[in-house]
Amino acid sequence: MSNVTRIILISVLLWSVSAILIGQETKSAKLILAGDMSIPYGWEQYGDKKHPVDVVFGSLVSPLQGTDIHPSNDYTVALSVSSYGLVKGGSAAISNSAQKLKEAKLNFAGLQQFQDFTTFTHNDLKYGFASFGNTPQSLMKKDSIIIKTIISRLKFKTDIVVVGYSYDTKTALSYEESDYLEELRYFTHLCVDAGADVVYVSGYPQNLPLELYGDRFIIYGQTTTKIEVDVRDDGSFISGHILDNNNHIWDLTKHYFPQTALSIDNTGILHSGLTQAQGIVKRMLSEAAKYRGRPYRWGATGPRQFDCSGFTGFVFKLMGYNLPRMSSEQYKIGKPVTRQELMPGDLVFFSRAASRGSVGHVGIVYSIDSESKDFTFIHASTSRGVIIESFSGSGYFVKRYVGARRVIEGTN
Repeated sequence: MSNVTRIILISVLLWSVSAILIGQETKSAKLILAGDMSIPYGWEQYGDKKHPVDVVFGSLVSPLQGTDIHPSNDYTVALSVSSYGLVKGGSAAISNSAQKLKEAKLNFAGLQQFQDFTTFTHNDLKYGFASFGNTPQSLMKKDSIIIKTIISRLKFKTDIVVVGYSYDTKTALSYEESDYLEELRYFTHLCVDAGADVVYVSGYPQNLPLELYGDRFIIYGQTTTKIEVDVRDDGSFISGHILDNNNHIWDLTKHYFPQTALSIDNTGILHSGLTQAQGIVKRMLSEAAKYRGRPYRWGATGPRQFDCSGFTGFVFKLMGYNLPRMSSEQYKIGKPVTRQELMPGDLVFFSRAASRGSVGHVGIVYSIDSESKDFTFIHASTSRGVIIESFSGSGYFVKRYVGARRVIEGTN
């Protein structure tokens, strides 16, 4: 083989690899969250040739009648069937509705006697879809361990996981709005922490706020308002659009989530103020904080007990990052950053002795003071277990600071 031929072959190979990588980086999906749907009384056409839709998710709110269903061939449909409006029709209505959905080849989930979850593929992306509710026919919030197991397994097997939750209106209205949202917030965050990428809630008779939890999208309540969401192939939020713009949704979002990174303009366009990496870090730190108070034990990697590097390794692994086991080995990975460059999510390292010798302890930067550049960090302390503390407030760690590494790129 001549040198020219080798060069040509190598160039073609590099081009092919680059094309694959570029394709992976830019792959995304367009989802429609359609709210409450009554079929076959109305079946709407979503998208067009210029603006194709990949998957439509909705909540079936009443039993299906005898009319045949003729869904569009342009997109896939996934329906939450755990609503009170459907199940109150009794076992015959439930069974008949499930059978008709199967005959129409529509994806559905939410009934224990049929299926709590399903998977399907559209445009080379694999979706996991699960639905829960507050009726005996569906898994309820009290079944959180089972729910988390289902979602985590779906995330392991699929690219994008969507979860629907149905509340019956009578129960929802028995709450004050703020109390209702607080309960839902706990549950929706539980779903996202387990691996859900999009969570939508139905059952409340009016629209409720939106939230960007890390870089995952949550709808706390929608009736007939339709929301278009673009997500990456790992499920992280890119952008969105409230198709029938409702300014009240934005007012509610600002009221209940004043620090949200989600913005909504006057035409209903949704944007995120976070980079993808910042969203990952935000979720990671939220998850890490849940383990405060867990005791220290040398050699432990969680979740009941941790040593310092066991804790950092455990938390990063939740986000898909595998760290070496020992703190001294973790100090060799990622990008070195100075004290002035520190960002939340960076690893900070300390020596055992005040002379700043070899690495013997590690933590994760939790927050940064924008003016002083002082930082707090979360770590597994030998005496107090998992704790968040100030760097400058601890003379012990100031004297032993060695350096920092950035594992999750793109946070600055």
